[in-house]
Amino acid sequence: MAPGQKAYPRGTVKKIIKAHSNCNLSKNVDVMIYLDYVLFMQTLVKEAAIESKKSGERGITARSVKKVTSGLNTEIFDERSDPARNTSRHKTSDLSVVSLRY
Repeated sequence: MAPGQKAYPRGTVKKIIKAHSNCNLSKNVDVMIYLDYVLFMQTLVKEAAIESKKSGERGITARSVKKVTSGLNTEIFDERSDPARNTSRHKTSDLSVVSLRY
């Protein structure tokens, strides 16, 4: 990314989340949402790469991503979004993960 460019439009993200959640948002909630999104994507790519190697594929394919996100492998992502299973997260980041998933 070139210097001076933003990773995402902060105002737009806040408007979208506020419209869907009907909650007041803290000052930097959009940053937490973006970081949760990046973390989710890193995990997804890593797991899809492992799955594609197991299947003998040369690269990550839609099939390897679907295998990771379906069936038993969804526990990787459910753990992050379920506050009862992961109590170390703050309420703001829980809101951001839930907002991204729906």
